[in-house]
Amino acid sequence: MTIDSTLLKDFTLKQYFKAFAQYARTTHSIANYLALLGEGKSNEDTIEHKYIKRFIINPVDSRFNVIYLNYSDMNEADSIVWFLEPNSLLTLGELKELFGAFSTHNIIYDETSSFNFRATDYEGLTVEANSDYWINEREGRLYSEEEDGEIEVTDDFHFHSLYFSFH
Repeated sequence: MTIDSTLLKDFTLKQYFKAFAQYARTTHSIANYLALLGEGKSNEDTIEHKYIKRFIINPVDSRFNVIYLNYSDMNEADSIVWFLEPNSLLTLGELKELFGAFSTHNIIYDETSSFNFRATDYEGLTVEANSDYWINEREGRLYSEEEDGEIEVTDDFHFHSLYFSFH
């Protein structure tokens, strides 16, 4: 599959991530991803680099605030994290259509939650979206503990970041 950054910018976010998931099945090349995503600066000169190696990308697509391209080998990407602008968020319904069933996992150290999608149509890809809030399950329904109180998580629930991990 051939895609370029101009084509991706014309896609809806749902089309963008579908195309990117298909493309990720063909390559994990850092050079290819940088050509698509934008200009990146390695974190080699930081303390963080001892724990995680990444390029911090200034995206060519204005729907994203920043993109992290994580790697262990300088030639191959391990994962990509997109941080979306507030006016360009993904919904749970869109992610379910793209990547199928999901499970949730609460992250104790920062009181957020992760939605892990099975992505069965995209072998070798793990997809995760993160919520800023703790998620509880009661009677088969999900609830988000937000600042203004608890709300039910429906297909309109929004995410500000999306994570692709390659394995």
